Amino acid sequence: MGGFGSGRYSRYSAKRTVEECCALDIRGLHRDGSLTRSEFTLTWRGRRGVIGRLSFIRPLSENVVMVQRASTSERLMVEWVACRFGGQRPWWRCAGCDTRRAVLYDSGAKFRCRQCLGLTYRTQQENRGDRLVLKAKRIAVQLGGDGRGLELPDKPAGMHWRTYDQLTSQFVEAYVAGLDGWREELGRMVGALGKR
Repeated sequence: MGGFGSGRYSRYSAKRTVEECCALDIRGLHRDGSLTRSEFTLTWRGRRGVIGRLSFIRPLSENVVMVQRASTSERLMVEWVACRFGGQRPWWRCAGCDTRRAVLYDSGAKFRCRQCLGLTYRTQQENRGDRLVLKAKRIAVQLGGDGRGLELPDKPAGMHWRTYDQLTSQFVEAYVAGLDGWREELGRMVGALGKR
């Protein structure tokens, strides 16, 4: 993308984000049948290889799953809720706040929900300019761009001219507003440095 603020958070007090943590989504485990197995292993991979690995052992009760790490183990409670048109849906029971959660995150020692760990989403830490330029980039990809730059591609074959014109105007509005947002953020940063 290039430009001011790209690739880095512009806030100095950036909190830890859910994208940086290993997430344990019970919906995916239920969908692929892992919750019915007696044992299974999950592996999280990042850009640099394996970032986390857990072994799960299902004890006698269907409401408890044991999570085993290299040195510790933890019990995760599962709550089964009846669906309106039949069947059951599983939820994690967060040990920190005792609420139903679909996703628990690895704190390094225990699994807790996003609120208990104080995690935010990456987009919550981006400034207005970053969000708008990302919107322009998504529109460019929708029009057939490669997603690396912010060049507006030609009209894709089969797309109506009216649709192309609408997307083009949305791209230009988002890109210009994003540049304005970056300019405002730069002005705030320069002002903050001037006060020091």
